[in-house]
Amino acid sequence: MSQESPSPSDQLFDSVDRNVSASEDTGTPEPREKSVPEPKKRKRGSSMLAQLTADADWYMTSFSGPESKTRDSSVKFTEVKEKLREEIKIHPRPAQNKDRPHFPRPNPLKREKKSPPKRSTDGSVKAKKPSNGETKTAKPSNGGLSALLESASYFTSLGSGDTDSFLRRVKPKIEREPSPPPSPIVKKKAVIKNTVNGLIKKSLKKASPHVTKSLKKELKEPKKEPAKDTKVSPKKPVKSSVAKIKKIQGKALEKEDPVRTKESTPAKVEKIIPLFVSWSDNTEIPIGNRPMFLDEIYKGSMINTIDNDVLVPASELVYNNQDAYINDTRFSEIELATPFSSFREKYTLQMPKDQQLNPFEEIGRIMELVAYTYIPEPYRLQVLNLNRVDDCIVGKYIKAVENGDGDLVVSLVNEYNAILDKLRISGEIFKYTANLKTFPLLCFHEILNQCYSRSVSPNSRKLRDYKAFSNFVYGELLPNFLTTVYNQVGLNHTHRFIDLGSGVGNCTLQAALEFGAESAGCEIMDHASTLSELQLKEFEQRCKIYGLRTGSVSYFLRQGFEENPDVEDYVNKSDIILVNNYLFDSELNQKVVELFRGLRVGTKIISLKPIVPHGYTMNLVDLECILNRTSYVQYSYDDNSVSWTSTGGIYYISTVEKDIIPSYFVEHSVGRTRGKKTMTPDGVSRASTPSQG
Repeated sequence: MSQESPSPSDQLFDSVDRNVSASEDTGTPEPREKSVPEPKKRKRGSSMLAQLTADADWYMTSFSGPESKTRDSSVKFTEVKEKLREEIKIHPRPAQNKDRPHFPRPNPLKREKKSPPKRSTDGSVKAKKPSNGETKTAKPSNGGLSALLESASYFTSLGSGDTDSFLRRVKPKIEREPSPPPSPIVKKKAVIKNTVNGLIKKSLKKASPHVTKSLKKELKEPKKEPAKDTKVSPKKPVKSSVAKIKKIQGKALEKEDPVRTKESTPAKVEKIIPLFVSWSDNTEIPIGNRPMFLDEIYKGSMINTIDNDVLVPASELVYNNQDAYINDTRFSEIELATPFSSFREKYTLQMPKDQQLNPFEEIGRIMELVAYTYIPEPYRLQVLNLNRVDDCIVGKYIKAVENGDGDLVVSLVNEYNAILDKLRISGEIFKYTANLKTFPLLCFHEILNQCYSRSVSPNSRKLRDYKAFSNFVYGELLPNFLTTVYNQVGLNHTHRFIDLGSGVGNCTLQAALEFGAESAGCEIMDHASTLSELQLKEFEQRCKIYGLRTGSVSYFLRQGFEENPDVEDYVNKSDIILVNNYLFDSELNQKVVELFRGLRVGTKIISLKPIVPHGYTMNLVDLECILNRTSYVQYSYDDNSVSWTSTGGIYYISTVEKDIIPSYFVEHSVGRTRGKKTMTPDGVSRASTPSQG
């Protein structure tokens, strides 16, 4: 018979028997039998938690019990601890709690209500009488409190007296300074308080019981305002008693403190009425030898040359732009008198919706400026009294406008007109004006504002029709900035002035009005030239209304200044030249330099970019170049000085010298120097490149 081969199961059992016999011989643990794989179940928890539990079990079985091991670090820590304990001499707590007081902790849920014990005159609690009739005195505190004090004394007695055994630090000795004696002022207040309280008590004793109770209640509790619908009957006795007490208090304070008087009580703060003119910004300009006024003012005769057909009244601005005003039926038309003529300007009293002309504000400004400038002192206070605004016409006018009282507005304006008519007929206003030594700057600016609002503002939209960043961009220099610049160059009524690129003529008119200079302007744009003509006509008539003599004004309109013989001839004879070259390109700037080649020595040029380039060296090819003899100083202007930006910037004042500037002989590096810094007269270094608006 052939031998059969073993089955797979027999082979498996044979291998298990061999492994068991081998383990018995060597002493190694028996391997775990392989079981039939069971279907996998979903594990609960995480594997990391299971591993942590197994490690904890191993640690507990290895280091707990009699055969557990002790770490070397724990032994060292115990030795150091015992050594420190011996050095600090901390007394260990007693092993037994026999000496330690013990008291039961009360249960708040089972607390019994007990009536308060009766106390004797010495403060001790009277105990109950025993059966034998003897009386015992109990301790002033209960058992729980006494036990707490005993335990506190036990714990605080540990350690030495100078060492805090709990915090292990030396207790610092605190030496307190004796408190200073009370000041005489404190003593005085105490005396006053005691005196007042005594007087109050005396008055309360004299009053009836009903009055006393109600009075105490009124003095302690704050006074409540009754409801509107309820009626409260006054209590006369209480009020009289309170008044008596306040009177007593006042007498006591005056008796003890004579310094306190009725004058020391703070006065009521009245509401300050804001005026239409900011007088804090005003500057008085000396007249000097300048012929400031027309001949009629010095002769004392009325001005009859005002052309009513040329003047644009304020009512016409409202009529032509009715949609921009609020139709208020409380107000109507009104006429405002002028100081030196029979002309009266018409105003339609309507409030603007946006930035249009405000008739109410302009009437208020005119009344203030005319009263301040032209009206003599006795009558001036009736119109404008800066110390008592409520009592003058302007102050009442402001309140009437705020309250919407149209009838009062009309009556106040008529009162103002009557004062001007009286002074004009008597001739007092002519005599007073002819003897003026100074003139307010704000009056000049108001006249310029009136001219601009009637001629330029209604037609200003077309001024925006230009190519951006071109030579024809329109921008204006505002009156405050021009006043500063004209004063820096010393402009006066003997000078000739020209503005190259004059726009609508603002700079030219201000030089003629404020400084009396012979002024001219050159403008190439057609619409700006038209507005220059309109504003000049309005300007001439407005100056007659206020009796002012100005410098002559002329224009070179609808023509450029380059290669223009008439403009070049006027420029060569000018003392002050203004050129707003903020956006001029290099080609146009070069033509400006060529126009200045015939300038006289001492001529000053105002510009927003330097006429002499930064890093300029002497032109050896053309020794007669005007730049070789032109020096310049850099300045900075404040915010709100120009129309195209609200931020400040830089401008330059150049002067034509007699000789070549020595610093131009110095050789500079090739190329233009960017960001060069120069020093202003006030010692501030500023970048030469102006900031873009």
